[in-house]
Amino acid sequence: MNKKFQIAFIVTGVFVGLILVAQLKTIVPAGGSYPVDVLNSQKELIKTFIDEQALLKSQIVTLRNEIDEAQKKNQQFTQQANLEILDGLKEKIGLSIMRGDGVSILLDDSPFARREDVNAVVTSLVHASDLRDVVNLLRASNVKGIAINDQRIIPTTTITSVGGSILVNNFHVAPPFSIVAIGDGDIVIQQFLSQTALKDLKKRKTGDHIQLEISRKKGVMLPIYNGELRTNYLK
Repeated sequence: MNKKFQIAFIVTGVFVGLILVAQLKTIVPAGGSYPVDVLNSQKELIKTFIDEQALLKSQIVTLRNEIDEAQKKNQQFTQQANLEILDGLKEKIGLSIMRGDGVSILLDDSPFARREDVNAVVTSLVHASDLRDVVNLLRASNVKGIAINDQRIIPTTTITSVGGSILVNNFHVAPPFSIVAIGDGDIVIQQFLSQTALKDLKKRKTGDHIQLEISRKKGVMLPIYNGELRTNYLK
């Protein structure tokens, strides 16, 4: 090995050594600041995550409370609506008292007739068919409810006669017959005054002195139906 080669080898070795020393100096010691910064950053992220979780939990609780409150209100509204529907149905079938404005119709035998007299002129007496005609007129006028002598009239009501007696809901009713209805009084009276309405009764009113009068009435009260309820088709 000549001298030039030895010198080149030594110079190269020194140069490599200097590079290694420089690299060693740039390595961050175990206790350096970089891992501490990373740890602090991670802690901050964890804290933020925990805070967000707490906020979300709070929002969930609030939303659940709002849902529960909405459900309660909806349930109350549904119950109230169902009660109103039930009350309406009970009114229609006569299971509750009905109040309102409407009309009153008086229908009575001739003052010269005696119902107990077997020789009484038939046309001077009010018959079950006459009451049915009046009820049909009222129904055609879209009234909400009807009663005859405190007997509530419902769709299944029977108005029949046995001899000289008249039965409504199988209860005996005697003249004078007070027929009251809740509804639009103007419509009922307009129907009543029609030339085609109750023609036979109006004729007998003139000739046989049957009493037939109609008037508007405020504060009409219809009693509860107290007849038999038919449940043949209920299961």
